[in-house]
Amino acid sequence: MHTYKRWMVGLDFTDMDHSLIRYTRFLAEIFSPDIIYFIHIEEDLEISQELKEEFPEFAAPRDEMLKEEMRQEVGEIWGPDRSLIEYKVVEGSPNKEFLHWTTIKDIDLIVAGRKQDMNGSGIIPAQLARKAQCSVLFVPENPRLALSTLWVASDFSDQAKMAAEQALALTRGHEDSTIFIHHVYTVPLGYYKTGKTELQFAQIMQHHAERRYQQFLEDIEGNTHSCQSVYTFDQEKSSPAGHVLQAAKDHKADLILLGARGRNVLTAFFLGSVAEKLIKLNADTPMLLVK
Repeated sequence: MHTYKRWMVGLDFTDMDHSLIRYTRFLAEIFSPDIIYFIHIEEDLEISQELKEEFPEFAAPRDEMLKEEMRQEVGEIWGPDRSLIEYKVVEGSPNKEFLHWTTIKDIDLIVAGRKQDMNGSGIIPAQLARKAQCSVLFVPENPRLALSTLWVASDFSDQAKMAAEQALALTRGHEDSTIFIHHVYTVPLGYYKTGKTELQFAQIMQHHAERRYQQFLEDIEGNTHSCQSVYTFDQEKSSPAGHVLQAAKDHKADLILLGARGRNVLTAFFLGSVAEKLIKLNADTPMLLVK
């Protein structure tokens, strides 16, 4: 299971930054990363000569000014020991430059804001998730600093296994934490040809899922005693993502985890429909996309 060592956190000088820095500080105590880059991307760093003459504050290079503001804001939350932190201010398109620098710095965890009401456009979550070659953590505006209840969206694939193993890594040493492994299932078309009703066939599908869950646990590295299974019958064949999100909210999950194919340029584009929909719908609960 992966222990993230090289992080990149996107700041945009809005109220969202406070939530991102606090949550990053919280997770850093669990993962103990080697380095964290706080990065801000400006489309244009140039200051006109007229403004420089009118406002002496702009005499210093703008990237240095912004970098100092980042140091101050991070320092207020982080405390005195900031030896693992570096700051970057770059010019260009936010999404393009962010992804570029994650590659340059060999980042294995991106931490990005997931805004709902706060000002500022920031980085587009769907684009970042689709194109990033590493795991991505989306942090909402006011996240709980807790990992008591973790929610893993599972189709029992290798990607789901990665997400479950990551959940176990996050809760190691916290015996009061619970990891819910959530599987959403449907009945196949033509089920009526078997002579079974839809609900009867749904029971059969759940029995199959229960067997797959037991095998899933056996294949996972780590102590799975904190794992519990949850099954949802998607009778309307609507959206597995909607069921996952609603169940996570009902259980007051502190973090949602799901696996996606990565980590190379070709496979980074293939997230899957459930992941895409969850990224679009979920603006309230921290979510870790494990690649």
